Amino acid sequence: DSTATDRANITIEARPDHRWDISIVQGNWMHVTPGEALELTIDLTNTGNNDDLISLTPSFTIIHSGNDVSVWEAEIINSSRLGVLESDTISLSIMIPENSWAGTVANLTLTASSSGFDIGREVNIELEVENVAGWRLDLSNTSLEVPPEGGELHIIVEQRGNNPSVPYFSKAGQGWNLTLPDSGPEIEPGNSGIITITVTPPTNAVAGEVGVLS
Repeated sequence: DSTATDRANITIEARPDHRWDISIVQGNWMHVTPGEALELTIDLTNTGNNDDLISLTPSFTIIHSGNDVSVWEAEIINSSRLGVLESDTISLSIMIPENSWAGTVANLTLTASSSGFDIGREVNIELEVENVAGWRLDLSNTSLEVPPEGGELHIIVEQRGNNPSVPYFSKAGQGWNLTLPDSGPEIEPGNSGIITITVTPPTNAVAGEVGVLS
């Protein structure tokens, strides 16, 4: 019947739109050092159409340098509930592994979610480990007595830095006659090597006399 009519009321509701502006204050690349307690500052703005909150889940892709076996971790962080166009600042804490080597690169991805659902937003930052030098001479098991005609001392050199390196030696100041090697073997971080030095007491030295080697 062409004269028949009908009418219906349809309620249309806007679907929640989980959109966020996310930026890392320090930028998307930075140098870090082993043992550093890094705090990343993250600015958030709710650009969706509803009160919302956001969770950021960190994950790492590591490009290890040499024999570095460091493990990188960080915890999930959450914002407070924000109204439309409201902003918040949150922090992500990362403890840089003590055993990380110079040149290792950690690519950090922060994946955003809301109410347990991935909202298709990611932020990336690249963390590169800086070179840190450090050496220690271990004399605990070294006999420091030498005969009047001179003798050799075998000293343990500990690599306290984070980059495979060759230690170099030089004599500073006055003292007994001392012969040092120009350099030692290449030593990886956390390992040690042995150097041999030759010490000759003065001709007038007496038993029990202490010489200063520097």
